[in-house]
Amino acid sequence: MLSMLEDTIVDVPQAPDLLARMLGKLITAGVFSLAQVAKLLRESGPKPPHSLLETGNALIVFGSLLDTLRKQKGEDAMVHMFKDSGLQVEDFCSPVDKQKGATLDRFLEKYNLQCLHPVSD
Repeated sequence: MLSMLEDTIVDVPQAPDLLARMLGKLITAGVFSLAQVAKLLRESGPKPPHSLLETGNALIVFGSLLDTLRKQKGEDAMVHMFKDSGLQVEDFCSPVDKQKGATLDRFLEKYNLQCLHPVSD
């Protein structure tokens, strides 16, 4: 599924959001942890330079996933899951985003995740 995301986006631009919703339900049901899903996002997909991380789609899915968890479980539960996972949002930024100086604040605002700002510092 993750290996086909890049191709799917061409036909279904909302594919990252749909994938995030599905993954959020699997996390909520206890099938996967946030850390397990994050590892898949960082390591799965086509090989560089077309990997999810390299193309920036890992960050899109991760942001949408956190927003989905916030909506499903509530903000406090999502922040707790994020903090317990040991993850950093910056780990999902593509090298291009890092070179452009993409800011954490813009990401948090886009996905309505400002509540993570103290956690990510």
